Amino acid sequence: MEALQDLRKRVQLSAASLPSVCLYTFLNTHQSLNTVEISSDAQMVAGGFANSEIKLWNVAKDHSLIFGSETSTMQEVDDSTLPYSSLLGHSGSVFATSFSPDNRFLLSASSDHTGTRHLLTRSDTPLLWAPYASELTNHGECLEYDTARLWSVDTKTNLVCYKGHNYPVWDCDFSPLGYYFATASHDRTARLWSTDRIFPLRIYAGHLSDVDVRCSLSLSLAAPSFGS
Repeated sequence: MEALQDLRKRVQLSAASLPSVCLYTFLNTHQSLNTVEISSDAQMVAGGFANSEIKLWNVAKDHSLIFGSETSTMQEVDDSTLPYSSLLGHSGSVFATSFSPDNRFLLSASSDHTGTRHLLTRSDTPLLWAPYASELTNHGECLEYDTARLWSVDTKTNLVCYKGHNYPVWDCDFSPLGYYFATASHDRTARLWSTDRIFPLRIYAGHLSDVDVRCSLSLSLAAPSFGS
């Protein structure tokens, strides 16, 4: 019996053999850790933080990793010795991350509040891009937008910045095929995107409040299902 239990402990983690308990704990995040995502092959862990940083751990290399520090003392450390990679690009809190099905890419959602968008004036057709009147100046100009970003897991670089939401993007999710993804935002809309275009393919408006839960995309991608 003891030998059998010993063999069970030696089973390597994989997509077909996932742990039944939480093996890792994030220490002293000081309420700045907003989201955690584990890749489908259980090799990578991504964490999105309130300081706009995304940290990427490769747990396949070292299963004894400590996520964070056991003490809250801030000390200068050499970046080359850190057990994680920092993905920098967002300028606001990161609220969600999602690995692509092949685990080569990482999607992130944030409240960047960057840039300027020119929209239709108030006298023109009703605006879909700006459901809140407070977003517009007298000339119908939207001053800020929030983004989702696509990252390369291999090179640890930002590949694409997807702009369109006018308020924080609460969630994002890849489709099972990996080509399409969806975002959900405080601007009361959900949006369908493809990785090779920087503009949304569809805008799903009509919610009366935030769309702030995980988006579920069917294989046909004909009718994504969202909640609010």
